[in-house]
Amino acid sequence: MKFSLKKSLLFIVIALTLMVSVLGVTPVFADDETPPPAPVETEEPVTGGADEPPAPVQEPPASPAEVLEQLPAEVPVVVLDENAEVLPLAAQDSAEIIATVDPIWCPAGQAPTPGANGCTGTFLTPQALIDDMDLNPAFYDADGVIYFTADPGGAFLLVPGTLEKLTTADYNVLKLNDLTLQGGWSGTSGDTNFTQTVFTENAVQIGTAGNPWVGNITINNITVQGAAGEGLYVLSKGDIHVNNVTARDNGQRGARLVNTTGTGSVTVQNSTFTGNGGAGLRVESSGNVTLSEITADGNANGAVILTPAGLSVGGSSFNGNTTTGLLFNLTGTAGSVSIETSTFNDNTTGATVTTLGNLDVSNSSFDSNTGAGLLFNLVGAAGNITIEKSTFNGNASGATLRTSGSIVVSCSEFSTNTQYGINAPNATGPMELASTTFSGNGTADYRYNGSGLTITDVLCNPIPPTPVLPVGDGGKSMDEVLYYVIEKLEDQVPAGLPAGNSLVSAFEVVLTPRGEKVENLLITLSFPIPAGMQADNLAVLLWNGMEWVQVPGGSVVNDRFVVTVSGAGFYVLVSR
Repeated sequence: MKFSLKKSLLFIVIALTLMVSVLGVTPVFADDETPPPAPVETEEPVTGGADEPPAPVQEPPASPAEVLEQLPAEVPVVVLDENAEVLPLAAQDSAEIIATVDPIWCPAGQAPTPGANGCTGTFLTPQALIDDMDLNPAFYDADGVIYFTADPGGAFLLVPGTLEKLTTADYNVLKLNDLTLQGGWSGTSGDTNFTQTVFTENAVQIGTAGNPWVGNITINNITVQGAAGEGLYVLSKGDIHVNNVTARDNGQRGARLVNTTGTGSVTVQNSTFTGNGGAGLRVESSGNVTLSEITADGNANGAVILTPAGLSVGGSSFNGNTTTGLLFNLTGTAGSVSIETSTFNDNTTGATVTTLGNLDVSNSSFDSNTGAGLLFNLVGAAGNITIEKSTFNGNASGATLRTSGSIVVSCSEFSTNTQYGINAPNATGPMELASTTFSGNGTADYRYNGSGLTITDVLCNPIPPTPVLPVGDGGKSMDEVLYYVIEKLEDQVPAGLPAGNSLVSAFEVVLTPRGEKVENLLITLSFPIPAGMQADNLAVLLWNGMEWVQVPGGSVVNDRFVVTVSGAGFYVLVSR
């Protein structure tokens, strides 16, 4: 059984009456009616010369526990539930009525310490805290953090206006500051081991479209569920950071984050958006958007991202949504999109990207969608598309790529799609298919109307680090290994190659402590090369920390370029 802090306030008021009257047994009802507020004495702020005394500091309200400590021992206390039935003081429900702690505000960086270190006392509800902001705007005119316990006690609507809102004048003062909403506080002073605050059938909103917040907004450890409209709605000109937030089963969007009127970025991480009537997550920004380790499953749309800047997605899932798993839609702008280690399965369309910029996809799956697994949807766009180590299986079309830029697909799989594996009907730039497999596609494995198609083989999986012994030392134990030769990928090359050089393969040589003691150590490297590559065009370069220098010698032996080097370092085989 849960009780709001209204019950705690009722207890406090009655307890204080008992302190004065000390007359018999007075019941404390756990009802839902808020008692009339006690009169609060206020003092005008002191202004003037340096010799005048400073303005008095307003003391925070006493907590229920503090009131209990002040009661005389002879005052009996009875706690009643909402049915006017007596609860034993030792019962858990009695403890909840008496000891529930509600939101407090603290200066930024300050742990929650009610009534100390610049923090307010606790408030009955989020609205009571907002009301106090309206009464005392000067006190809150600083970067701050609001701590919520597990049950917040109502909606949190930090917006300008009237009727349970900040007055516009006070809102305009406070909106210039950075603000953090920190959920999951235990209610214990100084405790920073946060769990989760759950807003049930209550929304959380900061700012409005006509008057957005200006400072940065951070929201941590908050769940918003069952709200009739949008669950979490943030409008600001600054950065928006969301971490460990859940928005589920809300009538419209789970979370909507908007900072299009400023230049701030949006970062969402370790968060879940499921079962919402609209998009699980909608971001409208003028800056870069980063989605890391998020789940956007089972919504109308998983995530909708609108920004002229870039989008980075990693370690996330966008599965089982009615329409699109991920929608990035900015016609006429050149924001680039990077997707890695993510899933886009069982939607109508796995992911739709509309941009003039580039698209990079790696280690991701676009499977079992009723439409396209991946749709790059901007005819005539010059953006380049790179797809690596990803699957596009069981869709209508594996990947539909409408671009006039280049298309490079490597180490990927396109199978059992009812139409095409890859459909690039408008492509005019080159398309390379490197070690990519096709099987069981209905119409054709791929469609490409350009003139620059190449099909090549590349090494898809790096060779694990393997100990290599010098010639003649084959019988030595692992403890006597002199060096390791480790194959490297293109994105691991330490610097750009000289003009006119194209990477073929790369190795890093690392000496063991024993190998470092060997003088004039010679190491033979054997670089893999694609079939048909001309030996006269190959060379090995060494990165010396400042520039690439050519290693003399080397020759083609079968499908390898073999060269002898004299030490550790990063070596690349290039074609010229």
